[in-house]
Amino acid sequence: MKKLGASAALAIAVALPLTAQAAGSNFSYTQLSGAFVATWLDDDIVLPVGNGWYELHDSMGGLGLSGSYQFTDNLFVALSGTYRASRGDTEINVTDVGLSLGYALPAGERTDLVFQGGVVNTEVEVCTWVCGKVDDNGMLLGMGVRHWVNAAFELNGGVTHVNYDDFDSNTALNVGFAYWSSPAFSMVTGLIADDDSTSLTVGFRYTFN
Repeated sequence: MKKLGASAALAIAVALPLTAQAAGSNFSYTQLSGAFVATWLDDDIVLPVGNGWYELHDSMGGLGLSGSYQFTDNLFVALSGTYRASRGDTEINVTDVGLSLGYALPAGERTDLVFQGGVVNTEVEVCTWVCGKVDDNGMLLGMGVRHWVNAAFELNGGVTHVNYDDFDSNTALNVGFAYWSSPAFSMVTGLIADDDSTSLTVGFRYTFN
């Protein structure tokens, strides 16, 4: 954990001087977005409901909200939150909140390479006949790419790794696209595969240019 935190600090320290040299990013990172999230678990979760009966949870659904502000040609700060739940006679609730600093490095005239480092808090609540919850903090590192196919379509993808204090670490791969109906509004969708699940997101984004 300490080594990962030091690596994040070093990456940011190295990136900061580059802002004086690199050209401005090809995308604006001052934006707000919201999305519906559907998650399918790799391993089913089985919870007791009483009298020898059990309930199986194999998927979750919820919402994600995020926002970011670009304060130089290349640096931005981002805040995100996701809530997912699986409910029946028993229920599981998972909440993720993240805060990160990002650096967008232009690679040509249509592509940005994006690097991020930050912190994440994850809370898991499980309810049978009683409810209990646990939460943990972690350090996040990520890198990705955004590419203009043309003026209306964007392709993107990346990888993130979260090293928690107590939970198992988690690595996620994501791919997605966005359809820009105007310079400000875009419809976004993505597919995310991590160590425990696969998720599909569909939503909208408003970008301040």
